[in-house]
Amino acid sequence: LMPKLQLSFSGTFALKKEDLCKILRAAAEEKGLKDSAKGLSKEDSDKELSKRTGLGIPKLRMKGWASRAGLIAGDFLSPEGKLILEKDPYLESLTTNWLMHFYLSLGDKGLQTPPANPADWGGWTYFVYTFLPNYRAFTSADLVHTSALVFEQEVTKSLTKNFKFVLRAYTEEQALANCKFLSQEDNQYVAGQCNLPNPYLIGYFLAKLWERDFHNATSVLTESILNHS
Repeated sequence: LMPKLQLSFSGTFALKKEDLCKILRAAAEEKGLKDSAKGLSKEDSDKELSKRTGLGIPKLRMKGWASRAGLIAGDFLSPEGKLILEKDPYLESLTTNWLMHFYLSLGDKGLQTPPANPADWGGWTYFVYTFLPNYRAFTSADLVHTSALVFEQEVTKSLTKNFKFVLRAYTEEQALANCKFLSQEDNQYVAGQCNLPNPYLIGYFLAKLWERDFHNATSVLTESILNHS
């Protein structure tokens, strides 16, 4: 099967922390993001959530960002989302932004067993784990041209539009720009000049990946770690 891009989860809305916070605050409430207790239809449930968040119904697609960034699970805050909302309610911390990057880089698959080919998990995973290691400086056109060879079902217009959301997520102040995972210089993007998170967060990531890949093993060969997909 050919890899699918899987980047249209947010409709036409870019990652914007101000809107994301509104989704998270609603997810923190007792009924979460779905008012199913009253037996409401999806349309009425969306209207209710729109009222609670102050977001227009189309903009409720921000839930896609919250879910992929590891901040909600189903209709409620994830354990990480709960901690972040408590400690960093405006999502300003470098720690928060790196955590969001970590989960976004895994598409919508989270901590499932990873595929041998990152593109199988979609455009974001391909971008972080296949494209960037080979292209430290690139233009949007370079990304579109290269990814067209991978996501063959997608037309150029679709690739351009969808990857724009990925690039904006890393370069806009209202998104993850303070990580400096990507820097923008004129029409070129540059990777590899990151503002790194603290060692505790890196420890958290390593612990999560160890749990995913090696389960209860207390030691594995270094070679197994270095060569793991």
